[in-house]
Amino acid sequence: MTVNITLGLIAYILVALGLGGLGFFLIFTSHRNKQKALASADWPVVSGEVTHTTVHVNGGQDGHFRYIPQIQYVYQVGDQVYDGDRRTFGRAARYKTHDEAEGILARYPVEGVVNVYYNPQKPEEAVLERGFFGSSSDLITGIVLILVMASMGCGLVVFFRYLW
Repeated sequence: MTVNITLGLIAYILVALGLGGLGFFLIFTSHRNKQKALASADWPVVSGEVTHTTVHVNGGQDGHFRYIPQIQYVYQVGDQVYDGDRRTFGRAARYKTHDEAEGILARYPVEGVVNVYYNPQKPEEAVLERGFFGSSSDLITGIVLILVMASMGCGLVVFFRYLW
C-alpha cells in the first residue's frame, strides 16, 4: 500500500510540475513574441519574393478544422540571401474556413514582391507584417496552468497534513 501511495504522489507531483513548466513556457513565449513584435516596428525593410504559399489543414478530430495560411519567401540583406516563412509574430493565425485562409494568401501571390522587415542584429529573423497579430490565448493558458499547479500543490500540502 505504501508503494502505491508513493508512486501516486510521485506521479501527482510530476504532473503538477509538468503543467506548471508548460504554463511558464507559454507565458515566456507569449511575452517574447510581443517584445519582438514591438521591436519590429523599427526594423529595416527590404524587398523579397514569395516562393510558395499553401493552406495547411489542422484538426478534424472533433469535426472542426482550422486553416493556416503558410507563406515562404526569400529576401536579401547585403550579400546574403535568406529564406523566411513568418508572416507575423505570435501563433500562426488559424481560420475557420479555407476561404478565409486563401484570402490572406491572396495578398501574397507566388513570385510577387513583398516588403520583408528583418532584425538588423539577426537578419535571418524576419516578418512580412509588423506587430503582433496573435491572441492572448497562450498567456491566459499559461496563467491557468500555473494556477492549476498551485492548487495541486495546495492539495498536496493538505494531503500531507492529513497524513501526519
